[in-house]
Amino acid sequence: MSIVIIAPILGFIQYAGMYAEFNYLIDSIFRSHMYAMFGFLLLNFLLQAIIISLLSILQTYMQLCYQNYEWWWRSFAVGSSGSIFMAVHALFYLLSQGAIS
Repeated sequence: MSIVIIAPILGFIQYAGMYAEFNYLIDSIFRSHMYAMFGFLLLNFLLQAIIISLLSILQTYMQLCYQNYEWWWRSFAVGSSGSIFMAVHALFYLLSQGAIS
């Protein structure tokens, strides 16, 4: 598959794994609330690292099975595509919920 198709799909899987905690964290930052669940944040960080690494390994394995040995940029794109979803979510939250006044 093309990287244009596979990166957003796997990026959405990464983003879906972290959505609830990321939404609460962004709400705490922009609303100046005290964030009190650092243990849960660490657990979600570890879960996100495992999800990203497993999806990158899966994508690299599939590329090598199809004898495409130029896998390194695809592996990087899969790992970073979830951060694009998170950045868009933070920007959307800032524009829709953030009251800058």
